[in-house]
Amino acid sequence: AIGTLRIAAATLGWSARVLDDVADATIEALLGLDRDADFEGAERESAELVMALWPGNTVSATLKLELEAVRELARQRWYGKANRLSPQDPVPWGIIDTVSAASRRP
Repeated sequence: AIGTLRIAAATLGWSARVLDDVADATIEALLGLDRDADFEGAERESAELVMALWPGNTVSATLKLELEAVRELARQRWYGKANRLSPQDPVPWGIIDTVSAASRRP
């Protein structure tokens, strides 16, 4: 998926880069995945990364996600509620939760 996005961006004359230093909690706040009430009765979701996209080929040496911008976005009203992936009861995959917890970025 990352390669596909980078190729698509390059086709349009844009650039794309993975922001490696973003903590999982920050990604969750950006995407609304930290709202426990929104997942009531639904499987949890997780995101693996955040990417920056910008027009042109110039690269800033300080390409980072501003913490204050994340805080401001997290303060905004959230719309939406998670859907269940399956109408039946989900199959519990305990090992997935274990691996997910063990691989969180601080």
